[in-house]
Amino acid sequence: MTIFQRLTFVALFLVTMTCTAAAADKSPVVLFDEAHGEQFLPLQEGTLALTELGRIFTSQGFTIRSAKEPLTPALLAEVDAVVISGPFTPFAATEIDALYTFVERGGHLAIMLHVAPITSQLLSRFGVIHANGVIREEASAQIDGEAINFQVTRLAQEPLFAGIEHFAAYGCWALATEGTLARIVASSGEKSWIDLNKDRRYSEEDAMQSFGIIALGEIGKGDFVIFGDDAIFQNRFLTGTNRQLAENLVQRLKP
Repeated sequence: MTIFQRLTFVALFLVTMTCTAAAADKSPVVLFDEAHGEQFLPLQEGTLALTELGRIFTSQGFTIRSAKEPLTPALLAEVDAVVISGPFTPFAATEIDALYTFVERGGHLAIMLHVAPITSQLLSRFGVIHANGVIREEASAQIDGEAINFQVTRLAQEPLFAGIEHFAAYGCWALATEGTLARIVASSGEKSWIDLNKDRRYSEEDAMQSFGIIALGEIGKGDFVIFGDDAIFQNRFLTGTNRQLAENLVQRLKP
């Protein structure tokens, strides 16, 4: 090997090592949407904030960013995962298109509902629809006798539920799927119901059946998960199996 060849080899080796080190140092980025009236955020304190969820992200190597402006392809191109938790204002059609393309190209998306009708068009793009009310569970599953707070035990065999047999929901909108993009992976009991006539008691006018609580799916190179409840991951409720669910979610959102 000539001196020139040796120098060339050394230079290529150094470039390769530099690029490898740079790639290793680059942490995944999660973007929390704050542009749609979200009130419960990872970089604030409070019982209903997402501080602990944020800490789980950072403990698993993520860098957290916040978006206070509309979601665009350019903005989403800079991140690996997007979390939309409890929006209070609707998404523009251009933002929905950008999120769909983001997932299709390999991004990871998580949506948690607080006011479901706000997100109807967004959910529909991912093959998910919501009912016009929150789920009320039968007494045996209720938490402290409150029908809208209950343990969820009907879980599919998914990595999202690794190590847990149940988790707690606190005011969960009922979900269903349309088409083939999404599938229900967690659901309520067969005797759960929705108070369609708003009289706070079950009657023939109401709907009683098992309802979807979590939907997920894959599009192109990426994936998405939709929770009918955003309280699951709030500081006040992020204990026990809810915390394990959060850790599993963060793992799912890694590139």
